[in-house]
Amino acid sequence: MLQLLLIACSCPTFQEMEVRDPDGLAGEGVMDEIRTAIADFAVATGREGVCVPAVDVVGPLTHREAPVCGDYSGPRWSIRVSAERDCVSQQTVTHELCHAIDTMEGLSDAHPDEFPGDEVDTAVYEEEIRATEDFAQACEDGPQTYELDAAWDDACGDPVLDAGDRFVQENVYVDASRLTVENTGVALDIVDRSLPLDAETQVLDATGADGELWLTAWHYVGEQRSTQLLRLDPVTGEVLGDIELAPLSDDAPAASFAVSDSDPIVLVHRERESGPDAWEVERVHPASGWVERLGTTHEASLGAAWSEGVLYIAGYDPEDDTSNLWTWSPGERGELDAPQWVHAIRPAPGGVEVQAGEGLWRYDRELGTWSSVPLLGPWEGFARWSGTLRIFLAPRAQAPSGGGFEFSGDEERGLVLLDTETGVVELPQDPCAKVGGGRHWWVELGEQVVLVWWGVPFGSVLTMTVISPAGR
Repeated sequence: MLQLLLIACSCPTFQEMEVRDPDGLAGEGVMDEIRTAIADFAVATGREGVCVPAVDVVGPLTHREAPVCGDYSGPRWSIRVSAERDCVSQQTVTHELCHAIDTMEGLSDAHPDEFPGDEVDTAVYEEEIRATEDFAQACEDGPQTYELDAAWDDACGDPVLDAGDRFVQENVYVDASRLTVENTGVALDIVDRSLPLDAETQVLDATGADGELWLTAWHYVGEQRSTQLLRLDPVTGEVLGDIELAPLSDDAPAASFAVSDSDPIVLVHRERESGPDAWEVERVHPASGWVERLGTTHEASLGAAWSEGVLYIAGYDPEDDTSNLWTWSPGERGELDAPQWVHAIRPAPGGVEVQAGEGLWRYDRELGTWSSVPLLGPWEGFARWSGTLRIFLAPRAQAPSGGGFEFSGDEERGLVLLDTETGVVELPQDPCAKVGGGRHWWVELGEQVVLVWWGVPFGSVLTMTVISPAGR
């Protein structure tokens, strides 16, 4: 919220800005979050200050009788942030700092086309401050990876990037880390394909092994079902073999794959009468069809990868609302500090690669260290395209940054290649090609990458998008 009050002042710098909680309403963690928001804003904007002496944590705040999370009254006045639940956050502080920078530089007034204020809540904000509220709302998410959307805008003539968002990223967050986006000569063939499914089959997960498409599935006989592994020819859909993972029962267990650099690894859910449920780790020997039970481990709710004989499991802790990363091998268990919230995980030489937060990270098991490729944005999963290239699916336009990002299922998506050595984002020869919506599994089949679309009912077809080097 902004109550515009212009006062001549000698402006304090960001370093001089205090963070205060006079009534003890917030814990030290919240105070650290506010300090982080101020420091990040200072670095990303390249400004020395915004004429704000302090940020004060206070009780409930309202504007026009509506509850608000923060307010800024003008130069030399402190920003106030409410200690009410879900209010004290980096976004709230950043929003008010954006008001301060707008007051100093007159950005929303000078750019009415970018900040018309026509989508601002008219019940809360009076007309004279809607433009600056529009600016602050565009600015509050901090620096975003807008360069990819800008490249799509320029190449495809079909703008997806909001003019206000683009203005803020180019003129406010001038010192933020940025992606390097290049158009390359990589030509792709993108083909949609459907494979028929047995009327009694419901797919649970998909992976690739030795050029074949492997599925875990439930197989129905009347009201009962068994858990099976199916091997398919990815072109014809012919079933090359099936392996029983759990026998026929009323409530057969679910089964998912760990992405493996060797034999297929399957995690089979086993319910227990007492204690947490277990996930059996099973290695499948393709030549013989023998299923070798290796042991039990955690639920891989965010994915798993088998790399050089070690299982890496990405899971979720509902009590702390955090992402956890465990390691497992027969007789040995461990826990890793995930760099950020893990979205996807795949094997890599010497360890694993994870899409975590807004970056691609690699874990070196021998050194016990993480390294990262620069900021990516909220992209969905990835697959290995070559030794250094990873292929991602990205929404058009990008959603606001944040570890909790999820696709709604309807966004248009574009294919993006990332060079893990240089950090350069590469668009294919046809950068405007779009891929359908919906949740999916990534499957690597030799030179092909396949998106197998998730949510297949039994008695239907398996739909997929096959991505190949052009002409092959």
